[in-house]
Amino acid sequence: DEEFFSTLEEKKQLFLEWSPSPLVLTKFDFGKCVRPDPIEKLRERRGEDDLVRYIRSITEEYKVCKEIWPYDESKWPKASNIIFHGNSGTGKTDSANMLGEALKNAGLLVSGETTIRSASDLEGTVVGEAQKLVQEAMEEALGGILLIDEAYELGRSEYGRQAQTKLIAMLEEEKYNNGKVVVILCGYQDKMQKMMRRNQGMASRFKKEFLFQDVEPEKAVKFITKELRELYFIVPTGEEVQKSLGMFMKMLRESENFGNYRDCNTI
Repeated sequence: DEEFFSTLEEKKQLFLEWSPSPLVLTKFDFGKCVRPDPIEKLRERRGEDDLVRYIRSITEEYKVCKEIWPYDESKWPKASNIIFHGNSGTGKTDSANMLGEALKNAGLLVSGETTIRSASDLEGTVVGEAQKLVQEAMEEALGGILLIDEAYELGRSEYGRQAQTKLIAMLEEEKYNNGKVVVILCGYQDKMQKMMRRNQGMASRFKKEFLFQDVEPEKAVKFITKELRELYFIVPTGEEVQKSLGMFMKMLRESENFGNYRDCNTI
């Protein structure tokens, strides 16, 4: 009993001596967090490159054409199907998300949501299943973006060829064509180019291509610093810290299995 009383008294004393830490309110507490402009976010990540210029161009053109011909949709620009070339972790999925959001904000897409599938997800394991899987993926992505990762695998196997043929056919259907769903094929540049040479029908429907370079050490340090500041309110300071992080990223970039922005997020 005496031991319990002592513990209770200690707890009471701790409570009386306790004082709350200073309260810091942020924009999140007021429900007024403004979503950043997706085009600007993409520009921060990639710079003013071809992809950013394409999105700016088509969204601005859409706005102008809609004002000039408000009742003639045939004269409004339509979003194209796209190929993203690049190694793993170079930001292709994030860029697809930002693209979808930008196109939705401009009015070119209804939802702007990104549906993600790998080539193997669409192939199936029995005859006829590939067509069904492609159909379901396109239905789910309607009004937004369908991103197919490792797309170079399509057409290699019999089931892959069935998926590829079904995809090409659906891109011509009234329900899905003219930007009603934007299909993005992702993969390593050399393998994607080989796939396009194998299938001219596929090449003719994906005329926009963008290259995602491996992230440079300096850009990786800026990305990590920005993420720490925005997500965790941590700001790494000091020249030595920045220098050490830069050297580490340089060493990591030279490794065989460098994961680009994926490794940056892990760090």
